[in-house]
Amino acid sequence: MHPDDRHGLTQVVDRAIVAHSQYRHDYRVVWSDGSIHWIEGRGRAFYDEAGQPVRMIGTVTDIDDRKQNAAQRDQLVSSSSNCPSS
Repeated sequence: MHPDDRHGLTQVVDRAIVAHSQYRHDYRVVWSDGSIHWIEGRGRAFYDEAGQPVRMIGTVTDIDDRKQNAAQRDQLVSSSSNCPSS
């Protein structure tokens, strides 16, 4: 996981555990080649009779293409709004 995203994910998961709810969070991971990719994590905890979390289950999905497309779209919108009108 990218070091800058560790705290945010920890907060999201901790809140979901306390609220007994699911979580969904986008964060970056660093691959073994040093490249950075976006991941969407979703999950939930399971609790014992006393309400204590005993396990978690979840999925991760590579959303790097989606994030790159959104960044390109935002850049295009930003650059077109800075162009003078004809």
